[in-house]
Amino acid sequence: MKKKTEKKSERKLGNRLLQAGMVMAAAVILFASMGLPAQAGKKRGAQKAATPLTYGDAYIIKFDGNGATGGVMDDMVLPTGLAYPLETNRYTRTGYSFAGWSDASGNVYNNNQVVQNLKNGRIESRKLAVFSAGFPINQALKFRSTQGSVVFDRNGHRYLAFTASINDPSYYAGDLSHYETAVLLYDLTTGQLVADVHNLNFDHGNSMCYNPDNGHIYIAEGGSLPGYPSGIMELTWDLKAIDSHGFPDLGRAFSITYANGQYFVIGKGPRDGDATTLFRLNSDM
Repeated sequence: MKKKTEKKSERKLGNRLLQAGMVMAAAVILFASMGLPAQAGKKRGAQKAATPLTYGDAYIIKFDGNGATGGVMDDMVLPTGLAYPLETNRYTRTGYSFAGWSDASGNVYNNNQVVQNLKNGRIESRKLAVFSAGFPINQALKFRSTQGSVVFDRNGHRYLAFTASINDPSYYAGDLSHYETAVLLYDLTTGQLVADVHNLNFDHGNSMCYNPDNGHIYIAEGGSLPGYPSGIMELTWDLKAIDSHGFPDLGRAFSITYANGQYFVIGKGPRDGDATTLFRLNSDM
């Protein structure tokens, strides 16, 4: 490992900050579930299992480039107590070499170093980055209601996909005659709209994630209106509908992420009074 000689950034994200030596930084956002039923998820039907995780069972590590000019790193979701190597650094910057990670407490981690229990039991958040994608600066882009979004890299391009809905007041009044949902895909590399799909069968696309292993997008369906599903909708990367996955133990899905080959969802059980819970879905959906 090269000696760290360049002054590190003072950006602080949440309670933990992993800073890359010389160039890059990774923020460790520590995650804990918010309330849990005592009953574990049951596996039924065609392998549709959503398993509630007990308090402290998992936390999320988020990486941040801290001045990197290339590369992207997915979140890691690690069970509490599991010793597991950090993901291989994929951030790059011309003229610099990667020298390792360090956190706000001065702890140093090598590339792929095995870590365990980097958490504090609190939920952390940070502001979202704004992507201009080459849009004219004098043109305002307005959406009545936007929900989930995901940014991913594919074939040398970076894409932004997000869900939106039109005429929310009518929706909440129970009138769907003028209610419309949309999923849009922008190429952030070229600033072009790639796909625009309307009226897929979800009431609100609360959250989205991208699986780089199969190139598919997954939408956490709100399911708050009778007749709409409350599971996970699966699309191709260019927004062609594939399937809608239902889970008997998942009543409403608020958020979804994919990490370490598994899907994690924040949602509620199917019964009135069920607590908001972190679920782990079966890996094959």
